[in-house]
Amino acid sequence: MIHDLSFVVNPGERIGLIGEEGNGKSTLLKWLMGLPLPGFETEGGKSLDGPIGYLEQDPRFRWGKTNVLDYFLLDEPGGAVENYALLGKVPAFLGKAHFPRDSFAPEKTLGEFSGGEAVRLALAKLQIRDYRGFLLDEPSNDLDQESLSLLRAFLLSVSSPVLFVSHDEALLRACATGILHLEQVRRKSEMKATFVRIPYEDYKARRADFFAKETRVIAKKESQLAQKKQRWAEIYQEVKHDQDQCVRDPETGRLLKKRMKRLLSAKKHLEKEKDAIGEKPEGDPFLDLVFPPSVGVANGKRILSFHGPLMRGGRIVIPQIDFDLIGPGQNVLVGPNGIGKSTLLEALYELNKNRADIRLGFMPQNYEESFPSAGTILSFLCSDSRKETLTRARLYLGSLRYTSAEMLSLLSSLSGGQKAKLFLLKMVLEEKNVLLLDEPTRNLSPFSARMLDSLLDSFQGCALIVSHDASFIERRHLPIMTLTDKGIVKT
Repeated sequence: MIHDLSFVVNPGERIGLIGEEGNGKSTLLKWLMGLPLPGFETEGGKSLDGPIGYLEQDPRFRWGKTNVLDYFLLDEPGGAVENYALLGKVPAFLGKAHFPRDSFAPEKTLGEFSGGEAVRLALAKLQIRDYRGFLLDEPSNDLDQESLSLLRAFLLSVSSPVLFVSHDEALLRACATGILHLEQVRRKSEMKATFVRIPYEDYKARRADFFAKETRVIAKKESQLAQKKQRWAEIYQEVKHDQDQCVRDPETGRLLKKRMKRLLSAKKHLEKEKDAIGEKPEGDPFLDLVFPPSVGVANGKRILSFHGPLMRGGRIVIPQIDFDLIGPGQNVLVGPNGIGKSTLLEALYELNKNRADIRLGFMPQNYEESFPSAGTILSFLCSDSRKETLTRARLYLGSLRYTSAEMLSLLSSLSGGQKAKLFLLKMVLEEKNVLLLDEPTRNLSPFSARMLDSLLDSFQGCALIVSHDASFIERRHLPIMTLTDKGIVKT
């Protein structure tokens, strides 16, 4: 629950909405748009000036059965067309955006496009229609570098108010004129909102400086309190010793008893002083998540291979791919939207999932589909119901600050980022030594992205990672493979 949230986005401002997974960023945008929020209660008012362009996290979720032309003409799936003047604009606009002519075929629906292509279509819709403001939920998800450039150009060109959720630090640095940060504090018992009109890097520096100062202040208070406790313990031992020695001196005993009473009262004051110090600023406990040192593969071992045409839905996507992945090591796979990166990872998984010589972990782009709607966090993590398996999962979850009640929460109540973390935790628990990761950072906040870095630092196996995240690729310094219509090229 968050109290006293108040902010105004003015014309010309582009406010980046950030925060850890599950802190309510997407929920806030949905509330502003007036969309249903099952299980949530809200109080307060909002004011939106004119029609608002809304880009949801995955446009295919609501619009998957809608064809492209209807998607551009309608405000809601199944609604009525109010502006036929857009009909002439759509094909020309999409042609400039390099969408093939068959994209406009009546039988082709939004659900048939890749995640990146669907987001590009959504961005095109925002530009074609006349909106007075924009609410964008992770607009950079799944976009290739060319599309990211178009997104940045769009954000920098609009004069209308923009509030956008993003986990992309490069996008935040380039476009955000201010920051709205939602976070959980005091071990998830309180919600806090910070709204500032300063660039993202300045906010990050200010926040880091605050954390450093707060940590130093608390550490100093803790040190001073420890000295007081040490001195109290020394005096207590002295008085206790004197009491034991003066059993035959009633007057001295009476004085020592009074002194002991004052000491015990002073101990209560020390405990209150401890409570008043407060807690150090909390980091992400997932930063401590690592693969066991035993997880690895043999040097020079051919781990995965693909030779032949890449198919999708019975159609040839790429005529010929010749690919061998040698371990150990980690590689990044890049390429334009729709080229077939996700299709290749899915094919590799299907070809190798039953092998006995490797333990293959696969994180698809739409990993939410792998979560049973009625399942709980604990049941998802446990491959069987043995007591040892349940105990190990509970120990891991406990170290990550999950309460016993939270371990039994339904998976359907989690955000995309929370599910991403659970997917990675499951791979650690099952000690996967070969990983296929499709856009693993797409739902992780900038703060949680460092968790994935530390996790991969500990991984001694073999990994192939699809990513469009420039910050992630730059940080990891990994070999890059590019998927083209002629196969894989090492760069």
